[in-house]
Amino acid sequence: MARRGHIPIRMCIFCGRRAPKGELLRLALDETGYPVYDPGQKLPGRGAYLCGAEDCLKKLKTPRGQKRLQRAFRGRMKGLRPELVAALLGHGEA
Repeated sequence: MARRGHIPIRMCIFCGRRAPKGELLRLALDETGYPVYDPGQKLPGRGAYLCGAEDCLKKLKTPRGQKRLQRAFRGRMKGLRPELVAALLGHGEA
């Protein structure tokens, strides 16, 4: 059980920036194996965190970025939907 006042620290899978969990964007796999944005950070299963910087979000589109995301999900990711990348890029600008 978490201690009262304890704030978990997570790391961006691209740049390595460490920050409190609530400051990072969390991706989780849906039931079909595709990553989805998890704004409430409550979806079940393993998550991957992004810092939200435009450079890190753009890396999602690259083959190397997708390989890193695949590794974060321990090989269970089936692919990356383009609308997820577009939605996250829009979130980063807001």
